[in-house]
Amino acid sequence: MTDFKECMTTFISKTNIIIRELRNVLERVENHKENCNVAKTVGSTISLAGSIVTIGGLFAAPFTGGISLGIREL
Repeated sequence: MTDFKECMTTFISKTNIIIRELRNVLERVENHKENCNVAKTVGSTISLAGSIVTIGGLFAAPFTGGISLGIREL
């Protein structure tokens, strides 16, 4: 009976260590996912702003003699 208790104690101890390590990995994965979502949002916002500037430059080209086309190169 003591062998069983020792075996269960060892099993529980090792299982708790594994659970702790898996929680650490899960925390790192969640942090990475959050960072990726932030980067994706920033990239989409910058892309949208660039599109608006490009369309605005093309729209204003006839009125500015083409000078507004240079704005997109900035």
